[in-house]
Amino acid sequence: MPGQAEDVHQQALQAFIAKDYRRAWKLCTEQEIKTAKPKKEDMNSRVLQLEQANKYLSGKLEVLQSLVCVVEELVKDNQELKGRIKALESYASDCHGRDLKLLKHRDEEHALRAQHLGEDQEWVAKHEFRPSKLTLQQATQQRSEESFVTADEQGRQEDTSNVAGLLSRLQL
Repeated sequence: MPGQAEDVHQQALQAFIAKDYRRAWKLCTEQEIKTAKPKKEDMNSRVLQLEQANKYLSGKLEVLQSLVCVVEELVKDNQELKGRIKALESYASDCHGRDLKLLKHRDEEHALRAQHLGEDQEWVAKHEFRPSKLTLQQATQQRSEESFVTADEQGRQEDTSNVAGLLSRLQL
C-alpha cells in the first residue's frame, strides 16, 4: 500500500504541475481518506485497548486501596497490641517481684519444715517397726515348710495329695 500511495502522490503532483488543481486536490483527499480509514480503525482499536486497560487498572487500584485500608488497620492494631504487651510486661514484672517475696518467705517456712521433717524422720527411724522383708509368697512357703516338718516330726502320716489334707495341716 505504501507503493500505491506514492503513485497517487506522483499523479497528484503531475496534475498540480499541469495546473489541474481539482484533480490534484481530489487525488490527495481520496488518498488521505484511504489512509485515514485504517488509521482511524487502528486508533479506535487502541482506544478500546486503553479503555480495557483502564478498567483493569481501576479494579487493581480499588484492590490496592482496600489493601491500604487493611494495612492501616493492622498498623493501628499492632500499636495497640504493643501498648498492651508493655502493660502486661509491667504487670508481669510486678507479679514477679511479689512472687519472689512470697518465695523467700516460703523458703524460710520450707527450711523450717524441712528441719522439722528431718527431726521427725530421725525419730521415726529410731522407733520404727522393721518387719522381716519376706514377700507374701516366701512367707507362705516358709510356713508350709515349717508345718510339714512339724507334722513329720510328730510322726503323723497325713494325706498331702488333696487340698483338705493340706488345710488340716495348716490349721494345726
